[in-house]
Amino acid sequence: MTPATVAKNHHRRAQVKVKEVNSLEKDKVEKGEREEQSWKSASKIARNLQERVVVGGF
Repeated sequence: MTPATVAKNHHRRAQVKVKEVNSLEKDKVEKGEREEQSWKSASKIARNLQERVVVGGF
């Protein structure tokens, strides 16, 4: 193998690694957003329940 071929193969492998890392990061971000949304909806439900308790006078 010539040095150029070795360099090309190394570059290709490095690119694949970069793509894998990027997709992992993307998954983390999407999961984080989902968790944040579920947390927001949970806090919204809790607020609604508190308001009902105050209005209902239980």
